[in-house]
Amino acid sequence: MDGPESSDPLVGAREQGLDSLVRQLEGGDLDPRLVAARYSGLRRVRGDGNCFFRCVMFRVAELAFADRAGALPAMQKLMRESLDYLTSAGYDRMAVETFYEMVVEFFDDELPAMSALLDVERAFQDFSRSEHIVWYARALCAAFMKKNLERFEPFLPERYVTVAQYCAAEVEPVGKECEELEITALCDVLRVRVEIEYLSSKTRGQEVRNAFGPDDGPVVHLLYRPGHYDVLYR
Repeated sequence: MDGPESSDPLVGAREQGLDSLVRQLEGGDLDPRLVAARYSGLRRVRGDGNCFFRCVMFRVAELAFADRAGALPAMQKLMRESLDYLTSAGYDRMAVETFYEMVVEFFDDELPAMSALLDVERAFQDFSRSEHIVWYARALCAAFMKKNLERFEPFLPERYVTVAQYCAAEVEPVGKECEELEITALCDVLRVRVEIEYLSSKTRGQEVRNAFGPDDGPVVHLLYRPGHYDVLYR
């Protein structure tokens, strides 16, 4: 996929239907027609290694905007409490405080003041805000892994001895593509459910999907193609 230098928007406009994706992939190894039949829209996110985290955080913000009585207060509370959560996992308070303040300001002040979903899209197209939110999501993901060693240590790649080593190399640096460990951790720490539709040459013509996170959380739908995630809409 495109690298960090891409001119593609960080978060693209919502596309009605998946016709453009079907045309784009027509004749190739990936067949999106089964997915296209089940979803009403697609939103493309820049392929810069951060796409999973950006997709999830953007869609969480959209869902919070749309559900101001439920999802928004829950996310506001989670983010307000997150600085203590990070410091309890070993993060230096001063090192993460700037990111924390921007994220809390976004969910507490900016998001409730928005008048349309288009405002959420524009917010995530702002590079500084978007990158702060993405890195903070990475930090929360890593903190959850460090605080739940028994869940993640048995599944570390062989080259890593500890969860802390894995997080330092694979989770915390921006631009690093995520694996199933990070997907599991982010869903659980944010208390959201992520349902992923997979497209690959090995599954051509088959319906392949997986779900992560609590059954009762807000639901985020994603499309996975090798090395990249985009947002799907029911």
